[in-house]
Amino acid sequence: MNPKDSMWENRKEKQPAAKRRGEKIAAVAVALALCAGATATVCSPIFRAHFAAAAAKMFSLSEPAAYASAVTTDALNLRDGKGTGSRIVVTLPRGTAVQLLERPDSGEEWVRVRTADGRAGWCSALYLDYGGSSSAAPPSSLPEQSGASSAAPEAKPSMAVLQPQVALEQAAAPLSVSVSIAEQRVTVYDAEKRVVKQFVCSTGEQGSETPTGTFQIAERGESFYSEKVGEGGYYWTQFQGNYLFHSVPFDKDKKIEAAEAAKLGTPASHGCVRLSIDDAKWIYDHIPRGTEVTIR
Repeated sequence: MNPKDSMWENRKEKQPAAKRRGEKIAAVAVALALCAGATATVCSPIFRAHFAAAAAKMFSLSEPAAYASAVTTDALNLRDGKGTGSRIVVTLPRGTAVQLLERPDSGEEWVRVRTADGRAGWCSALYLDYGGSSSAAPPSSLPEQSGASSAAPEAKPSMAVLQPQVALEQAAAPLSVSVSIAEQRVTVYDAEKRVVKQFVCSTGEQGSETPTGTFQIAERGESFYSEKVGEGGYYWTQFQGNYLFHSVPFDKDKKIEAAEAAKLGTPASHGCVRLSIDDAKWIYDHIPRGTEVTIR
């Protein structure tokens, strides 16, 4: 063999796999283009189907494999990026099966998933149930289960909420906000006492109870962090002194505390009213200063 030929073969062997795969894809693309053009008479339907299948197989190499399966526990927005500021791709009904496309970081709320019909996006892990997953290990953002396998599963708080009776755009002003400590629900009413929105919440735990009475919405902000308790929250809206509506808490690194987020629907806060990030943002965006807040 010519030494030059040998050197050329060695160089080919050392080419990155991605480059070799790119050459294959380019070759398939050329073949398909020929089939679609003037040489369509040469490429029979059988050959075209063969080339299409080969191309599909090559392109599918970039599709991420599913890490785990889950089911939505409530209506859930699938977004094109992390955070409530990202565009909503679709709203998934409660009970929708999804597949996780990557293992989330510990304490990370946002996870990337894919639906059965192929739509992919980011959603909040707070509203995913992994109980039916066949994955060998649960996502690290969720607390590991311990104890004997025969132990009864821990009861989860209900995430069911009342459906709106009137859209915000058609609601009669002024709005009012009612917080039920007994039901762990925040309900927004219009002037005719029609339900505009209802959210699952967490009020103060024993010893740090949320104050009861009638208050008014005052200041607001995108986030805060308390060195005293070592926690912060997104989208806070003040209703009395240091008492706020805000998201489930995050730590000093701004990572959602999964164990605390899992308590949503039960008394768990230091006195504020906790909500999911989306719900806290809705209050932040739509409830104006001076709105009456009743807590009972």
